[in-house]
Amino acid sequence: MEILTNIIQEILNIGAIAFLPIIVTILGLVFRMKFFEAFKSGLLFGIGFQGLKLVISLLTTTIQPIIDYYAGSGASHSFTTIDVGWQTLSAAAWTSPFAAVVIPGGLILNFVLIKAKVIKTLNIDIWNYWHILMSASILYYILGNAGVSGAPAVIISFVFAMALMVFINFVGDKIAPWWQEYFGYEGTTCTTKSSTLAAIPVVFVTNKVLDKIPHINKININLSWINKKLGVLGDPAIVGFIVGLFMAVITLQTPAVMIQVAVGISAVIVLLPRMVSLFMEGLAPVSKAAKQFVVKHLGEDREILLGCDSAFGLGDPAVITLGLLLIPITIAIAFIIPGNTYFPVGILASIPYYAGMTCMISKGNLFRGLVNGTIFMVLLVFSMNFMADIATTFISAAGVMEIAEGTKVTGASLANIVDIIVVGIAKIFGAV
Repeated sequence: MEILTNIIQEILNIGAIAFLPIIVTILGLVFRMKFFEAFKSGLLFGIGFQGLKLVISLLTTTIQPIIDYYAGSGASHSFTTIDVGWQTLSAAAWTSPFAAVVIPGGLILNFVLIKAKVIKTLNIDIWNYWHILMSASILYYILGNAGVSGAPAVIISFVFAMALMVFINFVGDKIAPWWQEYFGYEGTTCTTKSSTLAAIPVVFVTNKVLDKIPHINKININLSWINKKLGVLGDPAIVGFIVGLFMAVITLQTPAVMIQVAVGISAVIVLLPRMVSLFMEGLAPVSKAAKQFVVKHLGEDREILLGCDSAFGLGDPAVITLGLLLIPITIAIAFIIPGNTYFPVGILASIPYYAGMTCMISKGNLFRGLVNGTIFMVLLVFSMNFMADIATTFISAAGVMEIAEGTKVTGASLANIVDIIVVGIAKIFGAV
């Protein structure tokens, strides 16, 4: 088992930029594409991912002066909970004894359930299977605290991982109409656990509440409306510049930094859709081949959905605009919430991913997006505090990093409905 774990970990260690093209190429060959056509699709997919990574890196660098300003303002605050990012959580998850069988087990189960017509989603977002492994690993740790260890704990945790895999694909089936209608990605859906099981449950409820409030339910401010009212000032590039300038001004940056931030944000909002278009250029032939394969082997009445990363949503200008607006709001929330010990740093570059789910449910209405997104970010900051104890003990037990005395660690990937429920139950019964 350890050998298999090491092999899979080594494969994943080559990085998503190299790993995902291999997966897409193999998937294309399975669906009977010619080798070089499948290889080109995989290569374009990888190029798009590389471009997306570069633009997100630009976003992180651009907003660093804003982060530094707020971090300095919070020097007197008791921010003792550190966001360690997904890399640390992933490394801790891979130390579990059943890590090697989660990915192959999940893929096999996925194919079997599609064949049996239980689900329609084929989760090709294999890079993000670690989210599922993380949830199962946390359960394994909790079971150990509750006195359940050895083979029973391994079996229960593995079964939980497979059940979570099925649940995520089921959610992918259900949100596919919203995903395809808003983003226009025919034949696909979203299967990223940290997005679909975090933002969507909250935003769905808050959006329904807004539907019931007179006058408020009539407000619809989107980029098309802004463009119509403001003309050239409503262009995404100009909107990005204005948003960046606003963020720089309220954080008292120097004139030079103000211009750098404004231009940087403008570049991000223009470049992200171009990068995501490469994703779809690579995936579209595979999606077409998948449909032909399904018709031939499973019948004309069957539909198959390719489960994709929530990063596909970053191609929409409204998504990145909302994401940028939510960044200073989230930082402000950290200062306002009583007793909060978590300062949002690592999570800031992830906010646009949550904004994608928020815009999808809000149908691009930026007013609703801001309301729904703000409520979600409040709950997310609460979640970061709530999950800090389990994250700290889990990461310490895994031995992947040393945690300074008096501090705790947490990660945005933990702020989803499944992990919160599992940890909540464990706390009730004293297993955390």
